[in-house]
Amino acid sequence: MQMGALQQEREAHVRPSAPTMPLLYLSRSCSATDLLLSSSKGRFLPCKSQRKSMRSFGSTAGSSYITLAEPVLQHTVEIKRSKFIASAAPVDDEGAALAFLSQVQKSNASHNCWAFKIGDHARCSDDGEPGGTAGRPMLSALTSSGLDHIMVVVTRYFGGIKLGTGGLVRAYGKVTTECLKDARTITIKPKVSVQLRVPFDVLGVLYPLLQVYNVEKVQERFDGNGDAGVCMDLLVELDKLENLERDVGVNSKGRASFIHLNLPSM
Repeated sequence: MQMGALQQEREAHVRPSAPTMPLLYLSRSCSATDLLLSSSKGRFLPCKSQRKSMRSFGSTAGSSYITLAEPVLQHTVEIKRSKFIASAAPVDDEGAALAFLSQVQKSNASHNCWAFKIGDHARCSDDGEPGGTAGRPMLSALTSSGLDHIMVVVTRYFGGIKLGTGGLVRAYGKVTTECLKDARTITIKPKVSVQLRVPFDVLGVLYPLLQVYNVEKVQERFDGNGDAGVCMDLLVELDKLENLERDVGVNSKGRASFIHLNLPSM
């Protein structure tokens, strides 16, 4: 397997071992690790860090953030015979947060306290505990974790010994912190939905380029206007869009064209 060398100036050329592979122009910002060649399949693959699918089609939310890669269920801490059971999940909106609450709360428990943070929007509930002793310390622990778009539910089974307000604050903060600290996380990057029109005779050049940029193809359909080709609905990471546009233009010699949809305000 051969890897193309990056030039020190504004461009890089990849010289694949197979003569049938197209020669790609790539912007300087593309690193060598982004240009991994699969010797078994003879095609370009994005590097491992690029392979994570991020958001659903049409999402154009502002900044990148770190969230849970998967739900964390039933992290248990026992304090003076009371059991505190924390569960957490990544959520996109308040409706999803409350749906998660419905899934994990226990009707036979003493309390089902919760907190969520979705960007600047945050809410919490003490669910019958003394005011400010459960939801607020949970939200504080959630904020301190650096994670976003997270819902945490702590279910308490009372053990017969009162903890006092200070003890409750420490207990709810502790179980929330422990629930999140070792969880697997993922960085979510904002994506913009675009359309790309490509004539048939340049598809072979652009498909590998879309893989290098980790572009998610949502739909592809025939387009008979002008030079016959295809129209693709794509999701592109916002911070890669400018370089992708430039590289598509160079590699297609200006014959492939982008149509922007739902661009976020800058």
